[in-house]
Amino acid sequence: MAMILIWDETIVLPQSKIGVQVVYARRHGNEWFLAVMNGIHEKQTLLIDLSFLGRGQHVLHAIKDDETKQDSGIPYDIEVNSKSNLTVNLNPEGGFIGRFEKVIE
Repeated sequence: MAMILIWDETIVLPQSKIGVQVVYARRHGNEWFLAVMNGIHEKQTLLIDLSFLGRGQHVLHAIKDDETKQDSGIPYDIEVNSKSNLTVNLNPEGGFIGRFEKVIE
């Protein structure tokens, strides 16, 4: 059975441009999700400010475009916080998806 999330907050980030790319963050409880979609036929590199995360450390569980294969993604995990900037490299018409999990100290 699929889990249905009800979003507590949605933020369209400043890098979004109609017809070019969409970048938005959504929060459910203490978890944030980030989605990026490239709407053009060229590679793009975006720098995303993660200040929406708030206080504390987070682990980003993400899937990014495989730059060597158009229709493939590469999973990875990194630790970030609200002062971090995330570099996202997008294939033509590619995308990025990530889930931020707050680190409990």
